[in-house]
Amino acid sequence: MHRPSSTATLGLSLIIAMGALLSSHDVLGAASQDGADKGSIRSSKSGTKSECGAEVRGCAAIFRPGVLTIFGELHGTNEAPAFIGNMACRAAQFGLAVRVGLEIPASLQPKVNVFLASKGSRNDVELLTTGQFWLSDDGRSSKAMLALFDKIRQLKQSDQDVDVYLFDVSAMNMADRDKRDKRMAENILSALTMSPQAVHFVLTGNLHARTNQKRYMGWQIIQRHKQTTSLNIGYRSGSAWICTSDGCGESKLGGNDRGDNQFVEILDRRNRNGYHGVFYVGDVTASPPVRDVGEK
Repeated sequence: MHRPSSTATLGLSLIIAMGALLSSHDVLGAASQDGADKGSIRSSKSGTKSECGAEVRGCAAIFRPGVLTIFGELHGTNEAPAFIGNMACRAAQFGLAVRVGLEIPASLQPKVNVFLASKGSRNDVELLTTGQFWLSDDGRSSKAMLALFDKIRQLKQSDQDVDVYLFDVSAMNMADRDKRDKRMAENILSALTMSPQAVHFVLTGNLHARTNQKRYMGWQIIQRHKQTTSLNIGYRSGSAWICTSDGCGESKLGGNDRGDNQFVEILDRRNRNGYHGVFYVGDVTASPPVRDVGEK
């Protein structure tokens, strides 16, 4: 679940997605193998890019062992998954173990594990993206999410302690959202138990990220893990690939203009929706599904 709304233009083919993904195999943001860069991030002017991605003001505040940060996103943008990849890279440069949780059915974890250990070839991508989940249109099966998997694969294979866990329930269309949120929270808490000294970044729809009501996943988590920070996405304007009652497609969005540069902002206290702050990504652009609608 996430907000907001409408319009439509249908997705591109898997071959195009894989071609874009496979055009570059450089290691995205890996620290040097001898660990000389650990403990610091290369300094540069705000808004410029390092090997990890765009500079993000304030991100070091969430780079602490054992801390879970929930990033409440709007599904279907390029920027939210890219932001998580950037955070994973930067936290790894600090010498931290990093675990990234994604709102994808946990039943797909074995396929993800195989991909993360692979060379990321065209065939490896094909094996990862077969199955019903990757034929959905709700933004979680987007080309940007596939790129996030590949970025983590490259980080992991450059000797960074970075890994992914999936926490959604297998029945993607559960009628009882409260039960779904509770089960997703349990899966995340289990991952925290397995890697208690890691920094955890969870990417999920921004309704699930709320901590102000019992029905939300964020509330369920923070009751049992106090070192939890929930951030809502902030953006200036743009588009996202969104599903509504009218169908799925690219929808225009209006946001809050807070400049060009990305940042993490922690508030003095949680707001009325239960968020501790915001992760701001600037303009957003729609990321269509990995697989073409015609393949369904």
